[in-house]
Amino acid sequence: SPPPAPSPSLRDEEGVLGAIRRLADYLVDTAPAYSERKEQAKDEFMYYTQGLEGLVGAYRLIRDPRHLELARSMAGMVWEEPKHHSHSYISSLLGILALYEATREEGYLQFALDQREKLTKMVTVDGGVTEQLPDKWCTEFCSVADWFMLNLRLGLATQRIDLLDEAEKILYNALYFNQFASGGFGTWHVNKEHGYPGRVEMGSGEAYWCCCFHGARSLYEAIASAVTTNGTTVSVNLPVPGEFGPVKVETDYPVSGQVTLTALEDVASLRLRVPAWATNAFLDDSTVACGEWATIENLKPGDQATLTFDVGIRMLGKSKKATLAWGPVLLAIDELYNATGPTDTEKPWSGPDEISVPPSLALLGATGLAVPPQWPELCFRAGAAVLSPLARSLPNNPVCAPSTRLRYKLDIFE
Repeated sequence: SPPPAPSPSLRDEEGVLGAIRRLADYLVDTAPAYSERKEQAKDEFMYYTQGLEGLVGAYRLIRDPRHLELARSMAGMVWEEPKHHSHSYISSLLGILALYEATREEGYLQFALDQREKLTKMVTVDGGVTEQLPDKWCTEFCSVADWFMLNLRLGLATQRIDLLDEAEKILYNALYFNQFASGGFGTWHVNKEHGYPGRVEMGSGEAYWCCCFHGARSLYEAIASAVTTNGTTVSVNLPVPGEFGPVKVETDYPVSGQVTLTALEDVASLRLRVPAWATNAFLDDSTVACGEWATIENLKPGDQATLTFDVGIRMLGKSKKATLAWGPVLLAIDELYNATGPTDTEKPWSGPDEISVPPSLALLGATGLAVPPQWPELCFRAGAAVLSPLARSLPNNPVCAPSTRLRYKLDIFE
């Protein structure tokens, strides 16, 4: 699609547009220094190619062919093996995807898809990624934001339900969890086998110089992409409540699987994503397939359509050690509600590691728990343990000590 018309401030060569032009020209002027193979072999080389997305953005605003030429050259330098600094690597892929969006050349889209598939083998249980690829002892929220935006934008580009399902999983778990009570974002100590042992940095733990910017951007992209319009077709990609141009969305998802849409103007074709993990899906009175788009045609202002499907508890993984989820929401054992002893740096974990009863029989809605306000219905008892959504755990609770920990991979015994 063509770039948006620049605002008055962007048209001003002395203002924002002038700054964008100078930055893009700087990349053009310094490009020869990065063309040598010895530079491209360095671990830090991806710090250079992560400038690709901004360069493509400059081209779409300014239309200087030198910027497009350099963007093509930089895209060819991105490693085929995902490694080293995850933020640099995944943001380089976002740049290649932006190049596809600007040129519609399928090779760039396919490269981003291929590299994304390799990265799926490196993610944490909550859908995020660690600071280094393939693994590290801590997260960096910039990388989580990049990973969310990559899955979301690839899903929009291809209309693949599985990519949008994955983006939603990252949003409701890794992304929401990593936002602190203050609103900022930062770094966490993570263990892929267990969960989040605690913050890397004591105090606020926020990375104002990087993570807070990318966190705000990723939340903006989630809202901007929740409902999209392409020609005469309106697509509900992420069911969140609000008015989005031609439609109004009413839902308490993910607490339940009911989404009601009201047309605010004529809509020739309305599509709703039905998650692949859902069951018993209906669009009004008609059965619809899960993992597909549900479509209704020719809505007039005031017309309504309701999508319903079962959410429920799912067990992810069939081995002894598994993870439980309510729809897209990962459930975890949080020390805040489950501590059996002191919680401090000397005692790494004071909550249960196992659920020794059948989850299908023992998980019942818990009542009377002092919990943060998000999704209060989604709190369950499993024997002596309390399971609650990962996203409303540690950082979203202002009274929680930074050393409090949680587990999301548990020993589950039938």
